[in-house]
Amino acid sequence: MTKGRSPITACGGSGAATGGGGAVKGSPSGKGTVIISTARSDDRKQAIRGSKVMLIGPGPSTQRRSEKTDAQGNATFKNLEPGSYTFKHELPDSFLVSMAHSDGVSVSENGHALAGAKAYATGTLTVRVVDALTKAVIHSALASTTAAPQAIVWEPQKGGEQSFAKVLSGRYDLTASADPAKYEALLNGRAPTGFASVLGGGTGVATVELMPRTWIRVTVYDSLGKRTLGKATVRLQPSRDAALQTSPPSDGVSPLEFGFAKSSSTAAVLDIVVDDGELYEVQGVDAV
Repeated sequence: MTKGRSPITACGGSGAATGGGGAVKGSPSGKGTVIISTARSDDRKQAIRGSKVMLIGPGPSTQRRSEKTDAQGNATFKNLEPGSYTFKHELPDSFLVSMAHSDGVSVSENGHALAGAKAYATGTLTVRVVDALTKAVIHSALASTTAAPQAIVWEPQKGGEQSFAKVLSGRYDLTASADPAKYEALLNGRAPTGFASVLGGGTGVATVELMPRTWIRVTVYDSLGKRTLGKATVRLQPSRDAALQTSPPSDGVSPLEFGFAKSSSTAAVLDIVVDDGELYEVQGVDAV
């Protein structure tokens, strides 16, 4: 709901109605009439029937009166004290949102005033961030709009598929990212993108695909002590001219993980360093 001021059409005495709001003549009682005309802002210019309009004032009073809009989308308030009023518009349809409109309307003695309130038709946007190979949703992912009628606010804790209600109609272009150690920043040499079109009352689905990196996992194991070694660091040389990889120290429980930008079917272990106060000899590497 928004407040607003709109152009005023006022008539003294019993002046005739003017304007497109279907104005009502004022009575000689010294009081006036306000008509709030409501409509959708899309190409059809449809009147909004059955919405609630609340008139507040006259200022600085906070007295409130409310009326439902008729079949023509008009809410009529009669027998108003002269002065300045503000109004609020409560929409009847879940896919409509109020446009910003003017912030008030003035009523003269025995006169009438017209004001307008418009609304945008909205829809729902669903965004999915998926693995380009498996098409599975990547649950720890981020997404954002690059060109759109409005920005979306991505909530990371909700995962890689989220829906956004009451978004403005139009085309939404998006990009996404995930753990850079697991997913490439580029897809086919370009930033990964997706798009969807949203219509009033409808749902658009945008899917952004991320290319996974090639993964090699290494576990450093003490064959005599029969245990996995903690605080081990491994250097690998992948094939196909990929860059030399050095792992972060292991926690002794999780395997060491290496992600490669280029596909690699083999990798050579250059050296292993274990920092736990013991001396170890690397006798061999078993590939699984």
